[in-house]
Formats: sequence, C-alpha cells, structure tokens
Amino acid sequence: MFKFIAGTPRRVRHLLSRFNGYFTKPHYKNLCRTTQGLMVAGRGEHDVKSINELFIDRKDQSNMNRFITHPRWNIDDVVGEGKALLLRNY
Repeated sequence: MFKFIAGTPRRVRHLLSRFNGYFTKPHYKNLCRTTQGLMVAGRGEHDVKSINELFIDRKDQSNMNRFITHPRWNIDDVVGEGKALLLRNY
C-alpha cells in the first residue's frame, strides 16, 4: 500500500492525545508510530519490522518490540481509556 510514512496526521494525534498521560514521552511516540503503522500496513505486514520499515525516520525496532511485548504501561488503564473514548463518541 504505502511505501513510507512521514508523520502521524493531526486527527490521529488528537485522538491518541487522550492516552498521553499513560505513557512516558518515548512510549507515547511508540504508541503513535505503532498505531499509524497498523493503520496503513497492507496485508501480511502487521509485524514490528514491517511497520518500522514504513517510516522515513526508522527507529531501532527493538524499542517498538519491547513496547509491545514487555509494556511498562498499564494495559488495563489504556484499555479503559479506549473504551471511554469509544463510548463517548456513540
């Protein structure tokens, strides 16, 4: 689908800003990158390596991998905020 991503669109950043308080600054950036990568990834490209390769400014993929597999953030808090965001809009 896309060959590169230069940044996260303002609308997506606005929605993800609700989660900013649950993450450190580097983890929040990983959240934005992961979300954006999953949104634009084509079929069969939903792994950390493929998502990282979509970005112009590629990062060390081990950071994103740790962000997903060994989170230092509370998943229950993030899921709760996601549910509140979803229910608020319906």
